[in-house]
Amino acid sequence: MWTTVQLSAAGILDFLGSPGLLPHGACFLWREELLWTHVVADAAIALAYFSIPFAIYKVATTRKDWEFRPVFTASACSSCCAA
Repeated sequence: MWTTVQLSAAGILDFLGSPGLLPHGACFLWREELLWTHVVADAAIALAYFSIPFAIYKVATTRKDWEFRPVFTASACSSCCAA
């Protein structure tokens, strides 16, 4: 049974955290420029993951000459759920 301590914010953070592991910055020797390079790259990847399904959906719904529009619409919806 879950106790009150386990359901508190500290209990959740203890459960999700990993106190025995090194922080991600330790791999980069805490060089700030290298850390920010990874932050910017990860943000660009996230932007692509979230924008590509919407672009596919927009093109699939506006182009009337595509024979398989439902397939593109379904793939846009499924990739949006996967992102």
